[in-house]
Amino acid sequence: MNRWWYQTTTALLRLFLLVSQCQAWSKSAPNIVIVGGGPCGLFLAATLLKQNQELGKNYNIHVLEKQARQGQPVNAFGMGLSPRMVKTLEALDPELSDRVLSVGQLTDIGGQHQKQYPGFEFRIAQRQDICQQMVGYIEDTFASEVKEGRFQISYDEGCESVDFEEKTVTTSQGRNIHYDLLVAADGINSKIRQQLVANDDSNDWTVEQYYNKFRAWKALELPPQSFLVPGTFQRFMHPSFFCQILPRYPEGHIGLMFYAAPEMDNGDDKRNPVGINTAEELKQAMTQTLLETTVDEGKSETKRRLDPLKGFRKIMGMKGEKDRSGLLVEKDEERQVVFNDEALEHFVQSRPGRSQVMKINRYHDSKASVALIGDAAHGMYSLLGQGCACGLQNTKILGETLQQQSSDLASALEAYSEQAVPEGHAITDLNLVSHAFASKKKLKFLPSMIWNNLRGKGLMQNVGRHDIPYTKLLKQNRAIVKVAKEEWGNARIPVPVSPKVPPATNSKVLS
Repeated sequence: MNRWWYQTTTALLRLFLLVSQCQAWSKSAPNIVIVGGGPCGLFLAATLLKQNQELGKNYNIHVLEKQARQGQPVNAFGMGLSPRMVKTLEALDPELSDRVLSVGQLTDIGGQHQKQYPGFEFRIAQRQDICQQMVGYIEDTFASEVKEGRFQISYDEGCESVDFEEKTVTTSQGRNIHYDLLVAADGINSKIRQQLVANDDSNDWTVEQYYNKFRAWKALELPPQSFLVPGTFQRFMHPSFFCQILPRYPEGHIGLMFYAAPEMDNGDDKRNPVGINTAEELKQAMTQTLLETTVDEGKSETKRRLDPLKGFRKIMGMKGEKDRSGLLVEKDEERQVVFNDEALEHFVQSRPGRSQVMKINRYHDSKASVALIGDAAHGMYSLLGQGCACGLQNTKILGETLQQQSSDLASALEAYSEQAVPEGHAITDLNLVSHAFASKKKLKFLPSMIWNNLRGKGLMQNVGRHDIPYTKLLKQNRAIVKVAKEEWGNARIPVPVSPKVPPATNSKVLS
């Protein structure tokens, strides 16, 4: 009898909360707080403002961004503007995609997209440049909404904590902001997501979040180099690190370095590659790496140093790229590598990034009126360059479900998770494929991979296409993903729970 009474009371209470939520959501002007002013958060803001303008919605949107408007030096290396990402922006407004493309640096890669997208040129852009263009687009296109206060963005102000029962965000500036819908766009280590999971008493959240225990990374900003083509996308090897040279807008390059960092702590560890502890040592190592690699076609060792992943790219179906052997000018004894002293010091003193993988079973909480987007919803390797593309694609889904279920927030959020989670999980798994090449079970996936490439269905050939779901690509590449996940199991360590959030004793592991 007592059990029946408890279940009935609980069901009625949940029904009451949902009805109250629907009434609040359907009021004249719902308050939407977006924590994180990155590409996904700003894209959602633009999507909802367009609904205000064209469909008569009355959303009040407040974006909280912990960084300054002009950005600051960060340990970052840019985002690839693939066709999938560009098409998502274009679907909202071609002007938005044009603005973002305008701050992208052309690269010498991307030939694999030429057949599907004639004339497509692959670009890389920095987060702060993308965000400045998106904010400018919002302020120009929705000037009347901005003037009326329906769009606000607060810089240098992040989220400190959330009261999910009272639906109130406490900011880092000590302000309390009420919300009807809270959107977490605050990155891979999202405070909002961590707090939701840690405080969950219903055991509804299933979370997987791991580091690659063998690898850390840092990015070094480089001025223009006289011996490098501006759009070069080069790979170099050093005894202590693997370096990917990426183009940077409007000029110069980024040196993205991956290196071994086992047993690295998660506090103030500033660990650098072996043998590099000062800016001068970093300068010497980079000079050695960039200048001792020649373009002599006759030296097989040189070829391996210049492009050590050539075999991997070829077997993965990365066709149509320019010959990298011609990207360096002929060796000149007088050529010199140019550095920025401030960037060198910043590299040495900054904390390394960690390669993380994060999956969660749903991207919303109806009771708390919360939606997760971008890296707050899914974390993945950068191998396939789809992190932001997937985030924008799923943010587009959230905008659509909010429009379709305009009077029922709970149903809109459930529909969002139902559509977005499979795509997020699929691309997260696909990004693990590099682990398969460390396995002794290569014969389990090589035949199907080669067959896919011959049929034009190679992973690298199609991952950037906007008309092919990630879930379909996962089915086509299930053999290599299965082997990769087995290897990933040996290369990962759990991400510790943030000390600011009570540890979750009831969270499960998502395999």
